Amino acid sequence: MELDFFFFSVGTVFLLTGSWMRFFPPKKINGLYGYRTTRSMRTQEAWDFAQRMSANWMLGLSGIFGVLSLLFWLIGALPEWIMGFGLAAMVVMLIVMFWRIERALKRNFS
Repeated sequence: MELDFFFFSVGTVFLLTGSWMRFFPPKKINGLYGYRTTRSMRTQEAWDFAQRMSANWMLGLSGIFGVLSLLFWLIGALPEWIMGFGLAAMVVMLIVMFWRIERALKRNFS
C-alpha cells in the first residue's frame, strides 16, 4: 500500500512542478530554475520554448503516473512489481521527455 502511494506521489510531484513551470516560468536564463541544458540556454527564445515544452511534458507525465497508480491500486499489484515497473517507467518517461525537448530545440534553434 505504501508503494501505491509513493508511485502516486511521483505523479503529484510532476503535476506540481509542471503547473509551477507553466504559471511561473523563469523569465530569464539562469542556472537555478527551469529546464536547463546547453541548448535551452543558448538564446532567450530557446529558453522560453524549452520552459513551455517541459511544463507541458511534466503535466502529461503526471497524468500518466496518476493513471498507472490507480491501475496498480485496482489490480492489487505486488510491491516488488510496483517498484520495479514504477522506477523503469519514470526513467523511460524522463529520457523520452529530454530527448523530445532537445530534438525540438535542435530543429527550431540550430
